[in-house]
Amino acid sequence: MLFQDTKLLFNLLPNEISLNYITNNNKQFVKTVPLVYTTNNKTNELTFGLNESILLKDDDCFETFHILDIEYNVIVQDDIFEQFIDYIFSNVLFIEEWRSDLSVITRVLIFQTNISTRINLSSFANKLRKLFLAIDSPLSKETYQVNSDCLTSMFYSTTTDIENANIIINIQESFSSSSVYINGIETYKKKTKMSGSFLNFQLSMKGELTRNGGSSNSSSSLTQWKDSTTWLTKARSLMMNFIILNSYERDELKTYYNSHGLDYLTYKDRNLSFKINLESLEEIKRVFLFDNYVVNDETNNVAVKSINSLLKDTFENGLGLDVQLLNKDTNEEGNEDKSSTLSNEEEKKIHDFIVDSYPTKPKSYAYKVVPSKGAVKINKIILKIAPTLLIIPHFESSIKKIINKYISDPSAEVIMEIGSDAWSVNNHFATNCNDKYMLLAFNKN
Repeated sequence: MLFQDTKLLFNLLPNEISLNYITNNNKQFVKTVPLVYTTNNKTNELTFGLNESILLKDDDCFETFHILDIEYNVIVQDDIFEQFIDYIFSNVLFIEEWRSDLSVITRVLIFQTNISTRINLSSFANKLRKLFLAIDSPLSKETYQVNSDCLTSMFYSTTTDIENANIIINIQESFSSSSVYINGIETYKKKTKMSGSFLNFQLSMKGELTRNGGSSNSSSSLTQWKDSTTWLTKARSLMMNFIILNSYERDELKTYYNSHGLDYLTYKDRNLSFKINLESLEEIKRVFLFDNYVVNDETNNVAVKSINSLLKDTFENGLGLDVQLLNKDTNEEGNEDKSSTLSNEEEKKIHDFIVDSYPTKPKSYAYKVVPSKGAVKINKIILKIAPTLLIIPHFESSIKKIINKYISDPSAEVIMEIGSDAWSVNNHFATNCNDKYMLLAFNKN
């Protein structure tokens, strides 16, 4: 049950939306709504899959909805998005008549990474603002979009070290990224599709997935993977050990499996089974951690950087940049946000509404991101890893080992931020930031 003076929080990832609310400054956890991450791009229906790892009974599974793409854009039509929001309010928050009465909620805060510097009308926050505006809800002017990576960077900075660099490393189910923040300003960002879902993709291509005891080749296995990504995630966590084996260790493991009459590594659960050659499993780990990969799709070839390449670029190139603060009256042009091109009157209307309702307070300074004149000192390195990847044995330690290879300053601290830590940062901000002008200062349209 919700009470007066309640803030609703969305923690947004492409493959899940975690919700909680703060009532009278007391944190209450609600639920995580899983989102299916597939190659399905239907925009005119509420596409869902089955999350087979959260079983209610044999034939009853939680639905997982396909709403966001890897860039956090809402990919479905407005009426389909409204159906999803209806599910959130009616089935998760239990506010059945939410369109006519949202008075129990005073404001909505949406935390996500990857927020565009331009006004993005396809973002979750702006789609929600548009929906609130359509039903004449005051929440259309009280929905704030906050960059969670920037917030994390500021949380781990003091006034004495804010000029030093904070590096945020995200390794998630549907993407990996790294960002550098100096003076609270993002000076560098790099992304790659080397992610948890990429591991699943590789498992399905190199292994053999069968259903109900039947045989399957790689082609049909890939088709089944699109419907069984959650199952493969569970199999992946039990089969993969992210310590790279040397040749002697691989031979020992092969001998063990052969002596027990096993086809190397196998996993079976319910009506699905999976087997993979040990060498193939080792190759997947090497590609993920160290070797770049090229995905051949129908239109073009997409280069996928390994985790090592992502971090190498960040430490070698990202730390070569610094922030130059300028007086506002300088003639030099700073980094200013610009609006995107609008295609019709409806978009112009919602764009103007956002600009009017969420004004940006003029800063007393401008800034430019410039080449650094000297070595940029690192304050903190904050590592965010998806909980489903942390289940894989030695996954975290393998990532940290690569990070440590690039750290030359022994005073730089590596902080592992698990899901509860992220919620702690977001909740701390949401609980204590009640001034509208302060919220507007952190808001990203």
